[in-house]
Amino acid sequence: MTNVNLTDAKPPAQVQDAFFDAIKAREDQVRQINEAEAYANERIPRARGEAARLTEQSEGYRERVIARAQGDAARFSQLVAEVREAPEITRDRLYFDVMTEVLSTTSTVLVDMDGSGSVMMLPIEQMLKRMQQSGGKNGSGSNSGGAILGGGSGNTSTLPDPRSRSRGTR
Repeated sequence: MTNVNLTDAKPPAQVQDAFFDAIKAREDQVRQINEAEAYANERIPRARGEAARLTEQSEGYRERVIARAQGDAARFSQLVAEVREAPEITRDRLYFDVMTEVLSTTSTVLVDMDGSGSVMMLPIEQMLKRMQQSGGKNGSGSNSGGAILGGGSGNTSTLPDPRSRSRGTR
């Protein structure tokens, strides 16, 4: 077996351009493969990290929803026991809790002037703006005309007596 060493291979002049084009094409192929691998090496870990983050978020959300549902079920079970022991007191307490929650987020004041059930509705935000613009000239700012049933954040509310509401619809 004979070994042939080609140290200086020069193609003939007629095919020299094609020879150099083939070499350039091979170099371009290697360069593009390297660029694709670098891009993949950059993108794949990021995509895996993003997938792991989304998985962790979804598991956290699932745990929160389950915990909230279990807490709601436990509160409901406690409420059932309380209703069985004292239905009237529990109903009144629930009414006050709901009214407090609802009225604490409203920007409207409801005034029952004479206890007749006809209610006057006043926009508290506009009243507060007018009071601030006038510099609070009314002095203490106390209400002198009925029970206030609503208020904005931080305002105290006087809730109606739950026994005065109609008991026919439950």
